[in-house]
Amino acid sequence: MQAFSYLQRNISDKNYIKLTFIGAFFIVYLALTTLNPYMPPLFGVLMVIAYSVNKREIIWFALLYLLIFEMDRGYYLFSSWLFMFIYIYYVIPFVSNFLDCKRCIAALAAFCAYPAYFLLLNTIDAFFLKDTLSVSLALLFVYMFFETLLALSLE
Repeated sequence: MQAFSYLQRNISDKNYIKLTFIGAFFIVYLALTTLNPYMPPLFGVLMVIAYSVNKREIIWFALLYLLIFEMDRGYYLFSSWLFMFIYIYYVIPFVSNFLDCKRCIAALAAFCAYPAYFLLLNTIDAFFLKDTLSVSLALLFVYMFFETLLALSLE
């Protein structure tokens, strides 16, 4: 009998190795979206993953990813965190009361993430009496289309 039997290796620790590589891929991809503005930053897909998986590690990674996302784009600090909590805990469950299809919920959540986030940013701008954020609608629709397709493939 070992003196420290609680220090035995756990087979489920291999999940963290896989999550580390996936997280590194997302961070590198976020840096690439800064260089090429036509690559979607996977904002809506991240919301769908955080809602559907609902694990603590994924939520912490999503918060880190969103912090880098808003610092890189020049948005208000922690505005994406506020949006994520409102979106994941209030908006998506409200929509899921009316839809039973998980793929439909994921697609709708990814499709509406960008317009809802920019609506939140415009609300914050109006509260502080600042000029509203101008966004290229063509680029926004490209992001929404591709991220909806990615969200459909996730479920």
